[in-house]
Amino acid sequence: PNGCDKQFFLDSIPVWLDMFRAWLKSIPYHVLLVPNGETGEMYPAVELELKGKIGQQDVLAFVDLILVHNVTGENLIVDLKSGARKPTTPEQLGVYRDLLRQQEGLDASHGMFYDARNGQSSEMFDLRVWTPEQLGFEFDVAAGLIEHNLLGPNYESCEYMCGVRDFCHFKGGKYADQVPAPWAGPVDLGMPPIKEEAK
Repeated sequence: PNGCDKQFFLDSIPVWLDMFRAWLKSIPYHVLLVPNGETGEMYPAVELELKGKIGQQDVLAFVDLILVHNVTGENLIVDLKSGARKPTTPEQLGVYRDLLRQQEGLDASHGMFYDARNGQSSEMFDLRVWTPEQLGFEFDVAAGLIEHNLLGPNYESCEYMCGVRDFCHFKGGKYADQVPAPWAGPVDLGMPPIKEEAK
């Protein structure tokens, strides 16, 4: 009845930690070690700070966890979620991958979410679908909208109400390959230019 108050977290966090430890032991992965940029000392890739450029935007991010497969050596990005709301797109993981490649020279072709409340991970997502060109386009458009105090589309929840979703590159529409990707270059929509109002 009190919702997620202080007592809720005092009671829940020890349970969540036990489930997380059990989950880590159950999967064929171990925590990636990365070098400290100043000392060269190796440390775990936990809350790893990443800096880079996406499009023309300077981006700072903190990745919760990067794991390495015990056999293949492939890296896996894991984002830990403790809230009740579930993520609707893995694009966040794609952003982490882009920044990881820029800063550390490492790749992670796949990623997943881990739900602290039930001790389970999501499906494994292929992050290669989020290309630097697409991410750069989205970030630059978002920055332009913010600069001009405009609202942009929300791609996370539009698939159930959008009439052109089958042609949408952002949602992986089944006919998306039939239309140009907006980040591929200028697209002539056959519309007259918008005239600016005289100041």
